[in-house]
Amino acid sequence: MKATANHIHHTTRIHTRAFPVLALALVSVMLLVSCSSKRQATSGTYAATETAFPIISDSEMLLTLAEDANADWTALTIPVKLSLTSPASASMSGRATMLRDKSIYISLRVLGMEVAYLYADTDSIYAVDKFHKYYLCENISTLQERYGITLGNIQDLLLGRPFMPGGTTLRSENLALFQSRGEMYGEQRMIMLEPGSQSRMESVFVIGADANGLPITAGFAIQSEEGHSLMGRYTDPVRTAHGTIPAEVDLSAIVGENPASCKIKWSVKEAKWDDKASDINFRQPGSNYKKVSAADLLKMLKTPV
Repeated sequence: MKATANHIHHTTRIHTRAFPVLALALVSVMLLVSCSSKRQATSGTYAATETAFPIISDSEMLLTLAEDANADWTALTIPVKLSLTSPASASMSGRATMLRDKSIYISLRVLGMEVAYLYADTDSIYAVDKFHKYYLCENISTLQERYGITLGNIQDLLLGRPFMPGGTTLRSENLALFQSRGEMYGEQRMIMLEPGSQSRMESVFVIGADANGLPITAGFAIQSEEGHSLMGRYTDPVRTAHGTIPAEVDLSAIVGENPASCKIKWSVKEAKWDDKASDINFRQPGSNYKKVSAADLLKMLKTPV
């Protein structure tokens, strides 16, 4: 029994040490400004489609995608598994609740007990380790003022929906604000979709097709003026009455010389929408918690446990 208890403590320590940094990767690589330095843009290859596009125009594909991406929803509660793969390895399951354009709460649990949580609203972003009693807090204006990223943009990124940085989700009425070009990858046709915003970042969404020829967001790449990059790959799309959600999201970030990567697995079929979604009961960490910086968290992750 003692060995089992020690194993649980050791495992929990690894998990809760890792996940506050994972929160940063999910929200934006841009928060790690204290560790930043110049770096060249990163390129990637996307292979997320199973079939070639049917014989219809790119504009028809994009219009269908816009109508799907802008499907109405006000609240969502969905089981999630988060796996950090770099700079440390950890995996934890929990539940995410989002209020559209208002807040995000991700509760992470071990043996049914909440040991860490991530919270963001239109004012602040928190990553809290309840086990070791430390937390990170950043004002979301850091994202909005420096990079033009909003909370709604973050929700779109997590759910695999193209968006205009600082603006709204892709929709039929703003489709003209995006630039697109078609490219062939073998027998597969992809569309590169670039927002035409005044954001201080360069971004592109990669649009493919599922097995039925319906459009899906296959991935994205974001590059800041400082050289930070964030890339994502979406797979296993699930069609719902509230739009398509990828069951898996792979994220890779580079901030200066600090790479990080993680995987998000959504249990889409167990999602609860709108009035069936859970309430968010967020409390700020008490005086017994220690506030740490993003740089501190990176040092913790690099320290053997």
